[in-house]
Amino acid sequence: KSAAGKRWSVTEKIDARAIFSLQAIGGTRADDQGRVTVRVQADQVEQLKGFGLVFHYDPQAVIWEDATPGPGHLLTSQGSQAPLFQVLAQTPGQLIIGSGITQGEPVSGHGLLAELNFRVIGTASTTRFDLVEALIARSGDDVRRVSQLRSATLRPQTYYLGANFPNPFNPSTSID
Repeated sequence: KSAAGKRWSVTEKIDARAIFSLQAIGGTRADDQGRVTVRVQADQVEQLKGFGLVFHYDPQAVIWEDATPGPGHLLTSQGSQAPLFQVLAQTPGQLIIGSGITQGEPVSGHGLLAELNFRVIGTASTTRFDLVEALIARSGDDVRRVSQLRSATLRPQTYYLGANFPNPFNPSTSID
């Protein structure tokens, strides 16, 4: 089914067991050059053949660069082939991503679904990344909405105090 004004599918079936969560890593200018990686993880999925995600972020704080299935992603973890990973739609602040198995058996368990890469353009110390909608496809036409979606907030885990420049004896100095 489709809903007017939306680009993604709608389903009445709900998967109350599966959990999709985000993990935001990086963002420090000194170590990561302002790059943030958001990992999309799945847990407690059963007979997964494909998925679709609607993802929101703050376009004033970060710029989306790219998305990949990530190393050892769940859909290929048990020998299946899943070459369909794609960003289906992208607007500032929103990404729609999908992937599916084309050959092999459905997968169950937990693992990585995608890695989304961003670059910090503002103050990203409290930037929030949200999963707005997640759909999973099983065999046939069994599509279900994931009810347990967990977002992530980018928070500093370490701090950096740079040296002042040009030197402290000038009329003005800067400290990173």
